[in-house]
Amino acid sequence: MDIANLLFAFEGRISRKQFWLGVVIITAIELVLLWATGVSFSEASLDQHSRIVKGVIGLLTIYPTAAIAVKRLHDRNQPGVYVWLLVAISFIAAAMDFFGVTEQPQNAGILVWVFSAAVLVIALAFLIELGFRRGTPGDNRFGPDPVAAKT
Repeated sequence: MDIANLLFAFEGRISRKQFWLGVVIITAIELVLLWATGVSFSEASLDQHSRIVKGVIGLLTIYPTAAIAVKRLHDRNQPGVYVWLLVAISFIAAAMDFFGVTEQPQNAGILVWVFSAAVLVIALAFLIELGFRRGTPGDNRFGPDPVAAKT
């Protein structure tokens, strides 16, 4: 599978190796864009302009992140609609960052802490499911086994 299909197509299946390659590519793009725009990598006290730039970069990477997640879900024989949960929490987290809600953790209310805990649990579940669990052996309803196709 070429890089364009890996990052922008929602059909088919990808292996864990291809998933991690996509994650590395997306993370590298985010870091390069942050560096190129002069935005700090840390979360500590960002000004409004930096929060806008980080928000835009985050929105730009949601699509390729969803594309690789859907294909990994397909490899696990799961429907791609589950990725909407990941997209929804990404939008909410980006909005909270954009408006500075999460800027000072020491002043965060219970709602921020509950949301942050929920995001952590959901992200960890997706990480385990997509990054570490083996795909369905052989063909499934989403296509041929990406590991068997290489051998």
